[in-house]
Amino acid sequence: MLDGGGDLYRIQCKTAWSNKPETIRFNTHSQTTRDGSYHEETYEDEIDAFIVRYPAEGTLYWIDIDEATEQKMELRFSADIDHSRINWAESYELGEEIPD
Repeated sequence: MLDGGGDLYRIQCKTAWSNKPETIRFNTHSQTTRDGSYHEETYEDEIDAFIVRYPAEGTLYWIDIDEATEQKMELRFSADIDHSRINWAESYELGEEIPD
């Protein structure tokens, strides 16, 4: 077997940008223009996860499709409050192992 018997994942690679202080953002959908018309498509049932690169730091993040928000997703480095709806960047940071 070419994959060595391990798991295979369907991945969509995205680039994050600085959105506001202490926050980065990336698109969780595809935006294209075809035949003069604007189209947006989600990745639902198409991928298992996003791998997101933040070029300013060269950091990679792994976000399962089930955890991704619609349209755009923000990852936060720090905040004055701790809220259950904050997507903390460190929780998604990709180390040497692919998350289960």
